[in-house]
Amino acid sequence: MSPEYQDTLDAFQRFLAAHGGVQSIVSSEKAILNLSEGYAGTFDLLIHIDGELWLIDAKSGKGVYPDYALQLAAYGMAEHIALPNNPSLYPFPTPTRYGVLHLRPEAYPGDGYRLIEYTITDQERLAFLAACELWRWMQEHR
Repeated sequence: MSPEYQDTLDAFQRFLAAHGGVQSIVSSEKAILNLSEGYAGTFDLLIHIDGELWLIDAKSGKGVYPDYALQLAAYGMAEHIALPNNPSLYPFPTPTRYGVLHLRPEAYPGDGYRLIEYTITDQERLAFLAACELWRWMQEHR
């Protein structure tokens, strides 16, 4: 493994150690579906932190941007979670908090990460759904 990736992995492991370790993870890297709205995706991490269920998207790029809230809103509106090699759909739990785990060892000396909380309201949910409608419209009018 290259040192760049090892540093990022080390930062992620420090994050986990600071927040209850691997046992605090509820689920990770699973497909979600919202059949009512017609979209699917794959979330990064559901984790218990201080008794609350966080939905976290991990990012390692240079910046952290406001539009990440739309992605978190989409995941948070999921109706179902799908497990690998299992045709059943399970209810997706409702997160109480949302965040981006920014893994940038060179930007955050010491820990190598920052957990940036995002507030997800109906405004973010509606903005995501509007983006879906725009994408569908564009597909129909190609």
